[in-house]
Amino acid sequence: MPYRPQLIAIVVLLASSLRAAEPTADVFVAPNGNDAWSGRLAAANADRTDGPLVSLDAARFKVRDIRLQSPDRKSPVTVMFRGGMYRLAMPVAFAAVDSGSGAASPTQYVAYPDETPVLSGGEIIVGWKVQPDGRWSVKLDDVKSGRWNFSQLFVNGQRRMRPRAPKDGYFHIASRVESPNAKPGRGDDRFRFTAGDIRPDWKNLSDVEVISFHPWFTSMLRIDKVDPATRIVSFTGHTRTDAAFGLLSAGMRYLVDNVAEALDEPGEWYLDRPTGVLTYIPMPGETPATATVIAPWLEKLITLEVPAGRTPIESLMFKGLSFAHTNWVTPADGSSISQAAVSVNAAVSIAGARQLEIRDCTFTQLGTYGLEIGRDASDITVADCRFVDLGTGGIKVGTTGIPAKGSNITHRVIVRNNLIAHLGRIHPAAVGVWIGHAADVSVEHNDIYDLYYTGISSGWTWGFRPTKNSGIQIRNNHIHHLGQSVLSDMAGIYTLGASPYSVLEFNRIHDVTRDKYGGWGIYYDEGSAGYASSNNLLYRTQDGGFHQHYGEDNRFENNVILDSTEVAWGPTRLDSSQTPGQVREKPAFYFERNIVSGWGSASVVRPEAAGKLFMDHPELLKVDRNLYWNGGAEPQFKHLSLADWRKLGHDKASVVADPKLGNPDDANFRVPDDSPAVGLGFKPFDISKAGRQNGGPADLDPKRWPRWFPPSTGGPKRIADDFESTPVGSVAEFAQTSEEPPAATLRVTDAVAFEGKRSLKFADAPKLKAAFNPHLYWSPHYRKGVVTAKFALRSDGAAIAHEWRGPGYPYATGPALFLSGSGKLKVGSTELLTVPKGTWMTVEIQCPVGTAAAKYDVRITLADGTMKEVKGLACSPDFKELDWFGFSAAGDRGEAYLDALELQVK
Repeated sequence: MPYRPQLIAIVVLLASSLRAAEPTADVFVAPNGNDAWSGRLAAANADRTDGPLVSLDAARFKVRDIRLQSPDRKSPVTVMFRGGMYRLAMPVAFAAVDSGSGAASPTQYVAYPDETPVLSGGEIIVGWKVQPDGRWSVKLDDVKSGRWNFSQLFVNGQRRMRPRAPKDGYFHIASRVESPNAKPGRGDDRFRFTAGDIRPDWKNLSDVEVISFHPWFTSMLRIDKVDPATRIVSFTGHTRTDAAFGLLSAGMRYLVDNVAEALDEPGEWYLDRPTGVLTYIPMPGETPATATVIAPWLEKLITLEVPAGRTPIESLMFKGLSFAHTNWVTPADGSSISQAAVSVNAAVSIAGARQLEIRDCTFTQLGTYGLEIGRDASDITVADCRFVDLGTGGIKVGTTGIPAKGSNITHRVIVRNNLIAHLGRIHPAAVGVWIGHAADVSVEHNDIYDLYYTGISSGWTWGFRPTKNSGIQIRNNHIHHLGQSVLSDMAGIYTLGASPYSVLEFNRIHDVTRDKYGGWGIYYDEGSAGYASSNNLLYRTQDGGFHQHYGEDNRFENNVILDSTEVAWGPTRLDSSQTPGQVREKPAFYFERNIVSGWGSASVVRPEAAGKLFMDHPELLKVDRNLYWNGGAEPQFKHLSLADWRKLGHDKASVVADPKLGNPDDANFRVPDDSPAVGLGFKPFDISKAGRQNGGPADLDPKRWPRWFPPSTGGPKRIADDFESTPVGSVAEFAQTSEEPPAATLRVTDAVAFEGKRSLKFADAPKLKAAFNPHLYWSPHYRKGVVTAKFALRSDGAAIAHEWRGPGYPYATGPALFLSGSGKLKVGSTELLTVPKGTWMTVEIQCPVGTAAAKYDVRITLADGTMKEVKGLACSPDFKELDWFGFSAAGDRGEAYLDALELQVK
């Protein structure tokens, strides 16, 4: 059937087409062409005996013939594609024989003027039947036979969603469940869920996928079985690591995808693989007669790859083409992909190639990354392209490992003037531009927005290990609306490892929000070294404009940081990951001549910046000649006043003054020449050129680009557990539990209870690895209001400590109590009363959060009715958020019990 115009509506809208009065080419290709024809005509002749070719593969072979006939040709060989859809039956593999002949005679694959050719890995779905309830259905024999499976669907140029639960927000894991087949390094393959969240009677249960949200990546696991009695769901695979961040822990968010019973909203679809029936609920106004529905077959479209050490592919150009409709299906044993979803393939991949240009092309409606420039690639230019609506990320440059002997590091790559937006629709951890092991890479004048993770990531070496990276230039990019409260530990620009002579400048970065932590503007992560950031405008970045985990000899100078929700800037560590506590000799970074205006915390810096390690080595932080302004209030540096901060040698020449700034959203934003910052040596800079040149405004229309993953709400706002619904012998639900079995455990028991039949039993023991084990805690993330906690506690000889903590480390402490093994109860530093051994007491604590220097009230009631109340107890001066609410066994023997727990904020 003819290719309907709706399919390319998005491409036509975005593309800037080639223009020529009378197009000429060596080879023409058209959707209505014929590979038996000569390809010398742009359209079929009258009697249809000659005309354009119909396929890219046939065009490649035709070019080979031309090169053989004219080996000394000094002009380009041009293949021109007419508009329309070219369905690829398999990926097209270019080889060295397809190369051009130097700069004088490259081979060019280009679009016909004012037309949009689409190289597609998909198939148009036809034969729809409208059911009585308005749903459309069609039987696909290739699906039923097992030849075809897909997890993306595109209707009239827009991505459609499979049915998932819940419809709003997330489910949360009730408790972690260790696998009986656990092995070192292997992650989790099961968890306990809350009743009703997952059902064993769902249709095609093995096709249902659980998407769990770890701090900086996701796991996509297929259900193996569901046990309704224990409420344990098991998977066919496991998460990627047994490190804490890779486990399926209590309270972790998850979605359940591809649930047939959840198919109930317009725009949703479901593929019943056993029957081959595809069902779609149309959007208002859609009809089978006018809709173009496309499902993908291929994961890759084009490869330009040769083995290491072989003759490279060279001198090729692709211009004005569109690459669309690639597949990505969760493997049978699940998927738990590393940071940046870096191992996901790309629709177009390059390796062993040089002198390639990709210009004015569109990568859209893909399940994968758009483009990968990998091993042994050099002199590659990607310019004026659009990477829009992708399941993963935009562009990957370089490799995940240092090239082996005989291979060259990816180098001399230019990524310029591209639109990179609306990404991460399958893998939210994907990034706009990822740079691994590579050198001399320039990323400039790009618009990067609407992602759920980092905008540009540079480097792939953790710690101070050897690397060949150098000369990374990230300039004049407009990067915004990242994270969107879905993942943590991200930034507009993120770096890893050493990269000498690397520059980050004239970038406009804003609106970066995260889940639990780490929404920064510029982030030097583990071992970053040799980076210089200057003349960047960073605003509305949740955790600050600048952060360094640890690294050395980095610079952050002459930048503007505005309106951070939390602190404005700060480091975390000075040491290396290989030798914790060992301090490097070179300065960690230079933070000088910056404007820092507007932050939401009591401290301008992260707490660690004023911690012991930094106070012991102030010479390793070079901080001076900065301007601070927060409405006139003197800045605090955690517990240090500005005067105390200066005693460490920091900010001696800095000032507190109004910088006289305008609206940072103004395209022509500029620090005025009469700003007091200029007197400190700050040099006003022009940020108006950040982003694409003549690119137009960002398209954030929620109707065209709906949110694919909802923002995190931080977990349940009310925590209540009487342990009655938790199986005996299991850990507490929605809490993080740490034990040292078999002697030191923390499990639900039916031997003792305050109410009902069950409680949570602490069993302590001597000679543990950690004296505070066993322990557990909840993460309520309460930021504002009055928090009330109620619980019943009983000691049968064990000592129990209860504490509230703020975020980060070192953390601020809120309410605290300690019950000794002999029954002595202390609240704060006050000894209150003695609780008879083996009897219950109830505790009620009230404490406000949201303001520093909070005070709390405690009421204790014993089993005999004795009541004791204490009011106005002091928290740590900087306690104002409740992120950790926990109980620890604080002795070396005995047992204790917890029951009737309630925690809420109003």
